[in-house]
Amino acid sequence: MDKFCRHAVLSAALWLAFCASARADEHEHGHKTHSVGIMGVYAAGFHDQEVAHHGGVGLFYKILAVPEWLLVEIAAKTVFGEHGTHVPLELSFRKPFHVGEHLHLAPGIGPLLILAFHEGETETVFGIGGGLGISYWLTSWGGVKMELGYELHFGEELSHELVVAAGLVFGW
Repeated sequence: MDKFCRHAVLSAALWLAFCASARADEHEHGHKTHSVGIMGVYAAGFHDQEVAHHGGVGLFYKILAVPEWLLVEIAAKTVFGEHGTHVPLELSFRKPFHVGEHLHLAPGIGPLLILAFHEGETETVFGIGGGLGISYWLTSWGGVKMELGYELHFGEELSHELVVAAGLVFGW
């Protein structure tokens, strides 16, 4: 384990040195016109005073539709829980903000289509979701992203979820 820790610390130090050298030649940059990413996802679903925990992975694609005003994001997640597998498909309309040279915020809202798979049955549920995307660009082409969100699902009965996701973003 000690050898593993040394390698992990050395790898992190090399990555930070690479990022610092890449940033030295950069100018302040705007939001990328296109970006893609992968994120780990945790969701807590609330229905009939029960809480269901889900974990999974998600992919997203964003395009800057109107510079400094509108980001359009398409996201697909696969989350697994005790009540089956859910595949939320999301379209978000976001307002981009620059908090600093490398820190960007993007609050947004949009429709959801959730495909729920449980014991050989498939259910389609519509919903609406909103959230705050936080991106920190480590280099001119890549960074980390975190998403904090809320979803309202209009199935046979109303349910809602709190969602936290974090991962990598790559832009061009």
